[in-house]
Amino acid sequence: MKRKILSVLAALSLGGPSVIARAQETEGQTQEVRNALAGVRVVREATETLVRIEGSRVPVFSIYTLQDPLRLVVDVSQGEVDKLDTPLDVDDGVLTKVIAAQYGEGKRAVGRIIIGFS
Repeated sequence: MKRKILSVLAALSLGGPSVIARAQETEGQTQEVRNALAGVRVVREATETLVRIEGSRVPVFSIYTLQDPLRLVVDVSQGEVDKLDTPLDVDDGVLTKVIAAQYGEGKRAVGRIIIGFS
């Protein structure tokens, strides 16, 4: 099982333009720049399963695992997941499903992607 997680970690791709999200000044007010997560794709290849998370900015993120059932959690700082079409049912023998959830708001907003393992 550890090998499966390492394979997905190595293949996990957080895409986005090469611009780091920062606060912008708009008419004298600070406007937060969020990372709008626009897509989650699961790509099956001959020897690996890839999970691609696409966002509007280069992400700042944390990854950790949870047990019973085994899951990989990706927390994207300032991430917005409201436009993602999840859950994605995968059931390919490696992954079960991919789920998105929103936590916090404002500067403490976190877009969470949960990847379930078989």
